[in-house]
Amino acid sequence: FSTRVNEDQGRRRWTPDPYVVFTGHRGDAGSRDGRVMNSFTPSFAGPFVLAFNNAVEPEQVRATLWDHDGNGRDDTMESAWLEFAGEADQGTKTVPMSEGGSVTFTWRFANRSPPPPPPPPEDAIYKL
Repeated sequence: FSTRVNEDQGRRRWTPDPYVVFTGHRGDAGSRDGRVMNSFTPSFAGPFVLAFNNAVEPEQVRATLWDHDGNGRDDTMESAWLEFAGEADQGTKTVPMSEGGSVTFTWRFANRSPPPPPPPPEDAIYKL
């Protein structure tokens, strides 16, 4: 996971000490301990492990980039929704973040279950 923080972020604060937290339907991954000191272009090697149950839950994760502050009052810098529905089991993609930055992420699904089959067409349903 790597990102380019929007340049405007530098005008509003000191050079950030960013870290990333991923939030999925079944938990979070990432923490303050993974921060990168003084960087507008941080990379976070991971792996970050999250579980999906795509038969019930959408395959999406929210990535939130935080600025670590020594006083414990961390600031949210940017966020993005990472959508995996319809994507291959592994790949790389770049998406825009909420404040104008961008994020590039690489993923690999392990033990991904196939999506449920689509419902039959309306004209194939017999009415009794």
